[in-house]
Amino acid sequence: MLAFLPPSPPPLARPVLRMERPELQATLGAAFEGALDNLLTTNTVAADPKVYNRTGLMRGARFFRAGGGYAQPWTRDASVNSWNAGSLLAPDVARDTLFAVTAPNLIGTPIVQRDNQWWDKVIWIVAAWNHYRVTGDRDFLRDAYAISERTLREMRTERYSARDGLFLGPSFFNDGIAGYPAPPAKLDDSGSSFVLDHKGADRLMTLSTNSLYVGAYRALGAMARESRRSSQMWEDAANTLKTRIDRRFWIPAQSRYGYLLNEQGALDPSQEGAGLAFSILFDVASATRGRAMLRAAHVEPYGVTDVWPHFPRFSDDHPGRHNVIVWPVVQGFWARAAVKLRDEAAFTSELTKLAGLASKRGGKFFEI
Repeated sequence: MLAFLPPSPPPLARPVLRMERPELQATLGAAFEGALDNLLTTNTVAADPKVYNRTGLMRGARFFRAGGGYAQPWTRDASVNSWNAGSLLAPDVARDTLFAVTAPNLIGTPIVQRDNQWWDKVIWIVAAWNHYRVTGDRDFLRDAYAISERTLREMRTERYSARDGLFLGPSFFNDGIAGYPAPPAKLDDSGSSFVLDHKGADRLMTLSTNSLYVGAYRALGAMARESRRSSQMWEDAANTLKTRIDRRFWIPAQSRYGYLLNEQGALDPSQEGAGLAFSILFDVASATRGRAMLRAAHVEPYGVTDVWPHFPRFSDDHPGRHNVIVWPVVQGFWARAAVKLRDEAAFTSELTKLAGLASKRGGKFFEI
């Protein structure tokens, strides 16, 4: 008996970027091609519906995996990959990527999946709203609104500090304890590398994660308006949280927000690259404050870093993995924040640095 395999899907179409200046084509152009290859070739992979279509919402059998060394999409990465480019370049794959990280809740209705990296998963809501804006897919909007509302209500119940008026949990994508001061880290940097294995890490309140919640509230409000529902509750929640972030995190002497509050409410004044970027992108910071942050921020020779400066247990020669290290995902959001505020100099600087790093590695983008 002959077995017939289904035909392979056609290759994804790609935009083309051409520049008159050869030196720019060799740097920015090569980085552009490398980024497309990274997303549309290296990390667009087959998805097993039996494993990933837990809610029955996927239509196809491909998704964006988290990266070259990871087989799964992961909530955070699925959202970032779809939001930053996937929904525009490969909308069908992006749609399935977003739904691949949803799962039934205890009563069988879909929510963003529950796992041990829960703190920043509301970025899915931001990515879902962006997907609708790009595609106009109203069936997607219907499902995404319901998933987003259930997820945000659940997180409000489980991870919100009524005392502080802030959401609890580590910072965006920083799942390594190297990205945090001591405590919750140990002074000798011993123990598990996973942040939540350290006492008190789940009680932190961070700039990036709380800014993401503002973005999630705003995105859900926009979905509600588009669905002809009341958005007032979500808009009010976004504004209340924005005010609380302003009061608790802003450092006037440094013209920027600090990094995190510990359980006792003490502010760590470190610079968090993604946190500052999100505060601009989600209108936590006023335009005046945002421009001040872009001017005042410390940027290393190869770009803005995850966190700066290094914590005392590290050194300039050996910073921690989630510390004074350049991550392309942080650079991308920083450049995007500069675009939002029309800071051409900051955008050009970060884009050039990011492209330069890719060109040093044959047009390839690495995690760090």
